[in-house]
Amino acid sequence: MHGRKIAILATDGAEQVEPTEPAQAPREAGAEVKVDLRDAGAQWVDETVVADGRLVTSRKPDDLPAFCPQAVASFAGAARAA
Repeated sequence: MHGRKIAILATDGAEQVEPTEPAQAPREAGAEVKVDLRDAGAQWVDETVVADGRLVTSRKPDDLPAFCPQAVASFAGAARAA
């Protein structure tokens, strides 16, 4: 994942761990990660983790164990395809 740039999106009221913990996994894999973007009205889906192309999302801190590995796998796959 070296050289990849990843944005973490979080809405107002998110617990601090929600954007910071998911940022750590790709950082440890070598990506540059930026967090301070706000929800712009995306369609919400009630699932543990959702991967749609280069976008990987989850709902809450309890979803982080599923979210972090999916994010790393998705971004690593995008790096191989680039």
